[in-house]
Order: sequence, then structure tokens, then C-alpha cells
Amino acid sequence: MINKVVKIVIVLLFTFVTFSAEAQFKMKRANRLYRNFAYAQAIVLYEEIALGGNTNSTVVKNLADCYRQVKDTENAEHWYGLVVQLPAVEPLAYYYYAEALKSNAKYDESDEWMQKYFKIAVNDSRPQRQLDSVSIAVAVNDSNMYLVATLGINSENADFGVFLYRDDKVILASSREEEGEVTRRRYGWNDQPFLDLYIADRSPDNKLSNPVRFSEELNTKYHEGPATFNKERTVIYFTRNNYFAKKEGKSTEDINNLKIYRAMLVGEIWGNEDELFFNSDEFSCGHPALSYEGDCLYFVSDMPGGYGGTDIYFCEKQMSGWGKPINLGREINTEGNEMFPFIHQSGTLYFSSDGLRGLGALDIYSATWDGERFTNITNLGFPVNSPKDDFSIVMDTKEFSGYFASNRKDGVGDDDIYYLELADESTFIVQNSGGNRNNDGGGNNGGGNNGGSNNGGGNNGGGNNNGGGNNNGNPNDGNYDFDPYDNMDNDSILDLRPEVGASVVLKNIYYDLDKSNIRNDASIDLDKLVRFLYMYPDVKIELSSHTDSRASWEYNIRLSQRRANSAKKYLTNRGIDPVRVVSQGYGETFLVNGCSDGISCSEAEHQLNRRTEIEVIEANKKTRKAKYDYRSVYYDE
Repeated sequence: MINKVVKIVIVLLFTFVTFSAEAQFKMKRANRLYRNFAYAQAIVLYEEIALGGNTNSTVVKNLADCYRQVKDTENAEHWYGLVVQLPAVEPLAYYYYAEALKSNAKYDESDEWMQKYFKIAVNDSRPQRQLDSVSIAVAVNDSNMYLVATLGINSENADFGVFLYRDDKVILASSREEEGEVTRRRYGWNDQPFLDLYIADRSPDNKLSNPVRFSEELNTKYHEGPATFNKERTVIYFTRNNYFAKKEGKSTEDINNLKIYRAMLVGEIWGNEDELFFNSDEFSCGHPALSYEGDCLYFVSDMPGGYGGTDIYFCEKQMSGWGKPINLGREINTEGNEMFPFIHQSGTLYFSSDGLRGLGALDIYSATWDGERFTNITNLGFPVNSPKDDFSIVMDTKEFSGYFASNRKDGVGDDDIYYLELADESTFIVQNSGGNRNNDGGGNNGGGNNGGSNNGGGNNGGGNNNGGGNNNGNPNDGNYDFDPYDNMDNDSILDLRPEVGASVVLKNIYYDLDKSNIRNDASIDLDKLVRFLYMYPDVKIELSSHTDSRASWEYNIRLSQRRANSAKKYLTNRGIDPVRVVSQGYGETFLVNGCSDGISCSEAEHQLNRRTEIEVIEANKKTRKAKYDYRSVYYDE
């Protein structure tokens, strides 16, 4: 009898030691996968450990973080709900829990936990931006600016990053698995195949179909995409893991980061591939977006010196190549993640952020350039934005339609591509120091869903414009509704004939030295021009900007172009169709006095040369092209 008892005890001890050793091995393996960013695989092991009864703080915290990283917001909410109950909780857990709740459309609960984080947060403007705004519910109900449609091109995996390649073709990034394809390498982060660049057909009704891999020369065994091209479609800039000439590069922490590469079309083959100089093995750069003229490259990076996780940067093209990257600043970047920039030829910047007030995780925003910085940060609202991630937007030439990606519910796969179309041009939501508004001429006008301000501060204005009144605010802080016929008299109309060849100098549109922003004293003449364009809707104009002779001729061409773009943006912000305005910078080419290089002149004399001129180039369908286009000398690839 004693021997039987002894045998049973030995068996139980052996079983316990075996299970204990197996659990320890599983824990070590799960932790190793977690450290190597293989979150999808780590989740499987951590869940098994938790089901076995081990829910220590490491398991709970790591599971919460794994689910956050793979964008499983329901499970992230569950596990962060346990994390915030642990003793000695890290403050950031409150923020992540609030974000998970928001992504699951639990906005009231999210605000409660964001308030808790706000009380203990140090040097983090995100909770202030998120809490100082109107109700999310108002934004959901009142921000239907766009119509959104699903597309048949989507796969069960990730599809995003559309670029309008030609009228009938688009480029996109996808981790799709082709039928009959040999199993592809999988990305440990989400256990999907690595991304490749694809080219697809675009029909006249904007449907996308027939995706095939874009280039055997560019696609590798690692991630490729998203991508951008110059307007001639002869140069491509694209994101890829640190892998070049079949050699893999890693950081000192053994991380294979992202880099931006460039390639050129040689015949029908993409070649001459190289990486951009600001890349580094130690941090990531990606999501390139080239301006229409090819003179400015926007991209995303987590390089040292930024404001948060990933920031948006830009660099300007110089005679010797790309200039030094410049951070877009706190107007755009937060302590969170800003990514997927797209710069429209009108000058509007579109991007995604999870640090601004929004409906969910990543929301899509737009911002306008005032000559010195991007302002009027605008959340595109529902249904473009959702409680989930919404990102990688691209708009057509007229900004009436485009594509974006989202991992919202009821999609086909992971990230899906959606088509969007402008439903009502007069409805929008603005986040800036002027407050939030929904300029729809009536009804509830609470509008904004992203709160805060474009400089990281609070919401200083706002209120509702109920019943259709004209809400005229400060035109320089973005809170401005232009009524072209408000208080109009003879002095309110531009002295310009609506005939081809007629011209006028806007005498009061002056610029400070070396600046391109519109000064306060310019609004009177520009408002006259807006009224003129409203009165003559068939008129198209050339809006030309001129500089004085100080600085180099090349620099003045660039400066005058920025000034012309600023004046054009003033008009388009007040409802003028951008196709009706040709903005052209002539630099110091047409001085109005003798103040050329080497001539001593007063500041007042120099200022006369810093002017804006208007010429009618189309009226009653009679047209004339703009006189010159110096931009091609400096802006082509």
C-alpha cells in the first residue's frame, strides 16, 4: 500500500515538473516572439498560457500590446481592461485602453479613461487635443461630406496605398496570395505575406480590377509599398524593408527597418535603383508622397528629434538633389503617429493620425498651406473615417473623388480599399484655433470631431451656426465663411473687365521680405477678386506673383511660385474652383522699376516689385495660355 502511494506521488511530481517545464518553455518562446515583433504568433502562445491559468502581469500586458499591434481592438480592449487594474500601472496603459474603447465606438467610456490619463500625462498633448472638442456623436451624425463605396478588388489580406498611375491604371500595395501560388514568406507581425506593389485596371466608373504584380525588378521577398511617381511616370519612390542588392541591413538592435528607394524607368524596365540619403539602418523612413511638380517629397519617419511615434517630414529638391528633411512641426505632428501623406496639386495635404481627435484609431485629415505652414487641420468625418484605422487617401485632380483604405468592420479582409466621392462641398469639420464648425448653412453646426488646435493647444472657439446665418470669423485663423455678395457695393468689385487679355495689379497684395504668407492687409483686394470670379463664372485667370531682385534669380522663381500658390489657396478656400486659377511665379523677371541687382533702393521701392497681378485668360470660351512657365526649368525630374 505504501509503495502504491509512493508511486502515485512520484507520478504526480513528474507530471507537475513536466507541465511546469513545458509552461516555462512556452513562456520563454512567447516572450522571444514578442521581442522580435512576431505578435500574431506570440498571441497564440500567450493565450494558451492564460488558458492554463497563468495570467501574471507579463502575460496580461504583452497580450494587450500584441492585440493593439495587430489592430484587434476588441481583444485589446479586454486585455487592457485587465492591465489598468494591475498595481503600478504605467500611465500609457490608460491611453491605450481609451483608444481601444474609442475604436470599438465606446466613446463615453473612452473619454473617462482619457481623462484619467490626462491627469497624469506628462508632456503629451494628445489627451488635450482629444478632450477639447465637440461630441464624437455630433461628428458621426453631421459630417456626411463624402459618399463611400466598397470595391471588388480587395483580398482577404491587406490592400491599400492606391496611387493614380494613369487614367485607366492604379498602383497599390497588397499582401494578397495568388491562386496556385507557392507559399510566400510571411511577416511575423501579423502572419500575412509580405507586401508587393501591384498594378490594376481602373474603369471609367472608378472600379478597380485585375491586379498583377507591378515589377519583378522592384518586388522582393520583403515589403514593398506604398509608392509615388513623378508626373511623367518615369521615376518611382517606394517603401521597402532595408534590403538592397540582395543584402539585408539591420540596426544595432537587430531590427530590419523601412527605407525609401528610388528607381527609374529605362525602356520598359525599372532600374538604376538606389536609396535616399536620409535613410538609416537605425530608424524607418517610408510612405513617400511626391508633389505634382516633383519639387517636394513628403514622407514618414520615426527618426530621432521628432514629436512622437512617426512624424511627417518633407524635403525640397535642389540643384544637387534632395535637401535636408524638415519636420512639419506641431501643427501636424503629435506624440502619436502621423503617416500616409498625400500632397494634392492644389497644395492640400492629406494625412492620417491617431494623435488628433477622431472617430477611431487612425483618422484621415486635410490641411492647407498658408505660405509658411499647414493650417486648418480638417477631419474628413464619417463615413470616410470610422472607429477603426482609415488611411492612405488619394484624390483626383479636382479633389472630387479618390480612394482610401480602412480595416473597418464588414470589410473583405484586413485592410480594404474604398472609393470616395464628394457629396456636398459645403460640409466640413475643422480643427484649429478658431474652433470647430460644420458649414452647411443650417441645422446643428457643432461639426468638429477632432478638437484641440493646430498648435497643440485647446479649442478656443466654436459654437453652432444654427438656422443658416453667415458665420464670419477671422480669415487668418481658418474660422471664416465667405459670402461673395455680403455688403457689396461699387468699391467691393475688382476693376477688371471679363475679357481675355484684361489685367489688373492687386495694389494691396504685398509680401514681407522672403515670405510667402498672405498678409492681413491683402484680404480686401483678394475678396474683391473672389466677388469678381463669382459674378463671372466662365472666367479663368492667371494669378502671377512677382518678387524684388534681392536673393538669387532661381530662389526668387521658387519664392514667387509659393506666393502665387498662397494667393490661389486664398481663393479656393472661399469656394473658387481651382481649375479657374493658374498660379504662376515669375520671380524678378518683370520689375516695375529700376531696382535690379546692384541698384540701391528703399524698402518701399522694393516692395512695389513684390506684387500680384491678375490677367483674364479665358472668358466666354475664348482662351489664352499663361505667358511663361519657368517651373519646368527647376522642378522636372
